[in-house]
Amino acid sequence: AYHYLTQEGWLEVRRGSGLYVRRLDSRPDGEGGLDQLLAGVLAAAKSHGYEPADVLQRLDQLVRPRAYERILVVEPEGAMREILQREIAEQVLVPIEAVERYDGWEAGELEGSLVVALPKQASKVRRELPRGVECLALRLRSVKGSIEGRARPEAGAVVTIVSRSPQVRQAARTMLLAVGLDPDSLCEIDAASDGWRDRLTTGAFVVTDVAAASELPSSCRVNVFRLIADSSIAELKHFVTNQDVQLD
Repeated sequence: AYHYLTQEGWLEVRRGSGLYVRRLDSRPDGEGGLDQLLAGVLAAAKSHGYEPADVLQRLDQLVRPRAYERILVVEPEGAMREILQREIAEQVLVPIEAVERYDGWEAGELEGSLVVALPKQASKVRRELPRGVECLALRLRSVKGSIEGRARPEAGAVVTIVSRSPQVRQAARTMLLAVGLDPDSLCEIDAASDGWRDRLTTGAFVVTDVAAASELPSSCRVNVFRLIADSSIAELKHFVTNQDVQLD
């Protein structure tokens, strides 16, 4: 995807800096029109956090619509793999497989499969996939999207963050600090450690992920922190059902 956009002159590589939308007046053939429109689309998408490969993949789906029959989640951290798989399974009714890494499959073995990964992994996965097989980067919820409509803990309450994933515990802490909670009121529990439930107090205010939530005692006040943005869930539904959806 990046090679195609660079070859066509819509992107340029700057040594040590990465990929940028090329200035229109630097096009060697002096074309305007469609190039100007496409450059504007790429720049607007970039301002909303979309990479050029994401735009190209979505355009390809719009021009040549097809429904995928399986979702393949690629994520090196085991706990995060389980969380992503469960969040997607709640919303999308196709088989979902989660793997640690791309394992050298041929394009034919991935026929009908939509490969997805978190943003920090997506670029690496794209480089490894066979030509013609794309990887969709899952967009993450913003702080605002994570707390919207949720009740805040009462003043002075201890908020316990429970997850087997270090990434989730860090993201939840960052989210809670961003909305003004006192760092001293936050407690983290690794749900992979022995006896972790014994550290929970009766009636504890718990922020947790979708995987650990089912393992919490019924006495806890559970707030499930979901990672995948609604806009990404909408994209997944579009790709597996081939129906138009309204994205954020």
